[in-house]
Amino acid sequence: MTAIATFIDRLWNADDKTLRWVLGFLVLALACFNFLRDLNNPNHAFWDESYYLTSTERYIDHTAQYASHPPLGFMFMDLGTKIVGGNKGLNTHPLAEVKKIDSRTLVAGYDFTGIRLMAAVFSVISSMLFFLIVLKLTDEAFEAFVFSLLFVFENAFIVHFRAAHLDPYQMTFTLGSILVWLYTFAREPKRPILTYAAFGLLCGLSFMVKVNSLVMLALGGFSLLRALWIDRDRKALTDGLIRGTAIAGAFAATVVAVFCLHTVLNPKMPDPNTDAGKRDLRYMSARYQDWMGGKAPLSAGVLWDATAGYYSYMKHDFDFEIKAEKNGSQPIAWPLMSKPISYRWDYDGKKTAYTQMVGNPVNWGLSIVGLVGAAVLILRRRSWKDSDLDANRHGQA
Repeated sequence: MTAIATFIDRLWNADDKTLRWVLGFLVLALACFNFLRDLNNPNHAFWDESYYLTSTERYIDHTAQYASHPPLGFMFMDLGTKIVGGNKGLNTHPLAEVKKIDSRTLVAGYDFTGIRLMAAVFSVISSMLFFLIVLKLTDEAFEAFVFSLLFVFENAFIVHFRAAHLDPYQMTFTLGSILVWLYTFAREPKRPILTYAAFGLLCGLSFMVKVNSLVMLALGGFSLLRALWIDRDRKALTDGLIRGTAIAGAFAATVVAVFCLHTVLNPKMPDPNTDAGKRDLRYMSARYQDWMGGKAPLSAGVLWDATAGYYSYMKHDFDFEIKAEKNGSQPIAWPLMSKPISYRWDYDGKKTAYTQMVGNPVNWGLSIVGLVGAAVLILRRRSWKDSDLDANRHGQA
């Protein structure tokens, strides 16, 4: 107890730099405890894992494939299975033959640790990025630590991010782009052009996990337009064009690199006798299939066809899916905890256990208050500036 009291006393009286390191390490430790442990529990696929288990198995087999989302997240899942090296004694190949599996028919003894590993690692990285973002905004280590606890102990994140889902990867790259944006688009000091490219790179990585991350580019675009609106001179226009080109160039290069890597790493022709193979081959051009069959060399045309086919698959994947059903939920009703999202349920003969995501009215309320408060502060700041301008004019008169 004396040692703990001494530690707390020293921490309380520590200088700001020491406090940042200590509290940052504490956030890291808590995140590791919440996200990294016991990854094989539950030992069943839940929610989108029913799809992603099959995608990852095709990566393990190096079979060419398309999916509803860009390939980067699945590549990380494949990396996790290679690091852990589990399931080697099991016949998991049938997973590659379909696009979705019934978790009740999964081969007995399947270990989920590998496929979930990188999602958990990225969850820890996200926690640290969130801490750094709040630290940048507040410049107070203790405040950053307290707000980071909301991230680290959020039940929905702990359930969702410890699974083989895409969201931890998207969250990490998105938070990374926000952190770079905070450092890059401040008016002083001026940042090197590489920081703008880093913003584009992170936006590209996030986009290659889920396409809805494209909205992050708007953040950079609006920031460049704001800088041009403030200065309104030729130099500001030139700087804006150079910085915008760096962002767009890094974004495009990232997208191209990931699609090329996805194509080159998976040269095996899909099996036309399987459900997954039939669906994928429908969008694969003859030139792409010739390369996979060893009839043509790898070329820019092959890479283009592979990427165009991926885009076409994503575009038409849900053409015949029913958009609404009795168990569905409407986003506008989520703040009222209407119709929770069920990840999975288990029945042991006596009781049924559910894993669900439910709305949190406290979180929603705080978010709405924050948005309204920010809007009020922005409007008041505008009125304050107008008042200052009027005062200066009267003073000069």
